[in-house]
Amino acid sequence: MAKIEAPYKNTFSLNHSIISHACSVSYNLGKLSYTGEDGPNNEDLANATRFLLLDEGIALTPSQIRGLKRAEEIPSIPQSGRVFRLLRKLGKISPSDPKLLEEFEAAVFPDGVPNRMSRSVEGFDYPLPPSSKVPALMKGLFSFVKKSEGKVHPLVLACMIYYEVISIAPYSSYNHALAKLWMKSILIQYSPAMASLPLEKLIHFRKKSIKEAFDDSANIKDGVSFLSAMIQVVDDGVEALIKESLKRPELPSPRAEKMTSLMEEGRFYSAVELLQLLGLKSRLGLQKNYLKPALDRGLIVMSNPLCPTDRTQRYAKK
Repeated sequence: MAKIEAPYKNTFSLNHSIISHACSVSYNLGKLSYTGEDGPNNEDLANATRFLLLDEGIALTPSQIRGLKRAEEIPSIPQSGRVFRLLRKLGKISPSDPKLLEEFEAAVFPDGVPNRMSRSVEGFDYPLPPSSKVPALMKGLFSFVKKSEGKVHPLVLACMIYYEVISIAPYSSYNHALAKLWMKSILIQYSPAMASLPLEKLIHFRKKSIKEAFDDSANIKDGVSFLSAMIQVVDDGVEALIKESLKRPELPSPRAEKMTSLMEEGRFYSAVELLQLLGLKSRLGLQKNYLKPALDRGLIVMSNPLCPTDRTQRYAKK
């Protein structure tokens, strides 16, 4: 059997599968923007925390999960509350900012960071870089993320970072947890809707296939197999979000109701007039947050309902 080189030295190629899934994710994110998905709620964050900890050997009980959904502290598992809060903050921390690593370490290692001191870590059966190289390699990853902005597709970049983190394994534990959180941070920067992505759950239930993809990439010295498998995970996760959003009961729309309260009876308004009426600048924001919810709830009517995209389209209170 040929000697397996340290995976962190591998190259990364793209293939048809990766490009196809990346296109599918972009398309599905567009669909998701019209479902009213408005970011993670406590249940999303609690489930993410549950599966992230579960893969580190920490199983939360049903009552503890319910407590997390109420944003309560769990004294017996202090990491749970800290990870829960870190997941909520992910979109506010740039994935190229080393502060992300500091926040992660503060959340899961309050008693001291268990930096890897040897080239052996339980569960990592492939060559790891010497511990002396880890600080420089991690610094290099943050620099790579920053330099890749606008040059490497965020989906590809997110999966590359996951691959590199578990290839470097900077700690004696929680390496996969860091990989997931960093990956999700990049995905959220790509699209805020990704904050609700059930990434941790999907990775938990596909550990075997993901491990096989990683091993294949390590054997051929190219991360292409791993990238393909992980982008498919993201694609399936976005589709799951769409299905879940469509199942949710229709909630009141304060913005749509505010708009109709300002509109005069019997008058048709253009998009420009509505922007002025509401003090807005973005047509996209008007369409997504005001017009679509109002149309869905039957609060307004269009002057030309047979052609919703008519450039001269106007809207009136019903």
